[in-house]
Amino acid sequence: MLLAALALLAATPALAQAPPTGSYECTIGSSNILFGTLAILGASRYTHDDTRGAFAAGAAGVRFKDGIHGYTIRFKGGSLNGISGRWYRATGAGVAYEIALRNPRDGFESIYCEKRG
Repeated sequence: MLLAALALLAATPALAQAPPTGSYECTIGSSNILFGTLAILGASRYTHDDTRGAFAAGAAGVRFKDGIHGYTIRFKGGSLNGISGRWYRATGAGVAYEIALRNPRDGFESIYCEKRG
């Protein structure tokens, strides 16, 4: 009985690690051009610029090339449709989490959404 339960747990796919719910203020690059507010509504839903959509976050943590440990994220639907990036616990003063997004045209990471806390 115990072995069957353990086998079932092992076969269950890992759940995605979504960013914490709440509002994230987004800017473009270091020039601090406002990109709007991204609201993470739950494990897979978001709003941005009065549109609603879904996202998929990675289940396993990743160590990115710049040494940051976090999770991948990809948006579907809404104003962020097709945009992907990463999210992680931030190290800056007053910033709890950051979602960094890449431009879908060139892959350059240039949009930063911060959750204060």
